[in-house]
Amino acid sequence: MEGLHKRPIDIRNRSQILSLVKSVNKDPFRVWQKSKKKRKFSFCKVKKINDLQGDILIESHDNSNIMDFNNDYIYFYSPIKSLIFKAKVKKLVSKRHLLISVPEMVKIEDARTEKRKNWGFRSYQFLDLSIVTTNLDKKQIEKTRILDSSENGVGIIIDINQAEHLKVGNKLITLTSSIEGIENRVGVIRSIVFQDNGLTGAKFVRVGIELLSM
Repeated sequence: MEGLHKRPIDIRNRSQILSLVKSVNKDPFRVWQKSKKKRKFSFCKVKKINDLQGDILIESHDNSNIMDFNNDYIYFYSPIKSLIFKAKVKKLVSKRHLLISVPEMVKIEDARTEKRKNWGFRSYQFLDLSIVTTNLDKKQIEKTRILDSSENGVGIIIDINQAEHLKVGNKLITLTSSIEGIENRVGVIRSIVFQDNGLTGAKFVRVGIELLSM
């Protein structure tokens, strides 16, 4: 089906997660925790990020007492990029400060407004690629399955063994494809998501590519 999309995207790459958390910290974001009696919430900002320790120090922005939060998971929402995630409470530092773990995944709204075709997991559309890996080697990957495509982007599935040396930011050239308009383009890998088939147990990798030029 062809149409305009603003659907949630799952981000699991740690460096991307930290970058997103920093980018939405201009304005306070809502923090809440579920309980049997009521939902406790506050508005907070990120005070400090410790990547080595894997934690984030948040501070209450509205002077509310966040000591009511227990050592469980808490939820975050920012209207910027519609970012939402949950994180484990590591330590109650003070009435206004809380130490949490770096989230394993965040969801953001897909900001793309261009028309995009969804071909699905049973797609017969294919794309051959030539990729410069993290080892600066050129690697050709043939007959990748196309999940979705637009004028300036394409999502593909590749075998998990072929993704060993791939990294977000790797450059590539699109070669032969069953879809007109995405061949012979320079591209950049923007997302890599490891997934598995719940029925067969097969593992695969979903790769999001931004196409830069004709």
